[in-house]
Amino acid sequence: MIDFTAYQEALLADGWSSAAIYASQFDPTKSARFTRDGWKIAVYRAADSLGRDSISAWGPDGLAIDVPAVYSWEALQTALLVCGGCDAVGKTVRLGFAGRVCPACREKYVARVEYPGWNS
Repeated sequence: MIDFTAYQEALLADGWSSAAIYASQFDPTKSARFTRDGWKIAVYRAADSLGRDSISAWGPDGLAIDVPAVYSWEALQTALLVCGGCDAVGKTVRLGFAGRVCPACREKYVARVEYPGWNS
């Protein structure tokens, strides 16, 4: 389980820039966007007690990564090499808008994801 407050504090301590996601919000320790060296991380903090907080992250290539449960720069770098389909580690390529998969999974899933008209 991710400690969202600790994650945000670690991002800030590691030199990430932050900005509030919502225009009406002035506290970047709540929902916030973080950027560094082409990376983007969005931390969404729910305003209720249902625990619907979440983190989304994209590498400098614009492709999504699986967010490590505990922040570390090294873990983010490693996530650039992890296939979102089979968890293989190695070269990754785009699938759909921002999916990160290995070439074998791209070949396997491309017809299901990038069907005619998928991006219109």
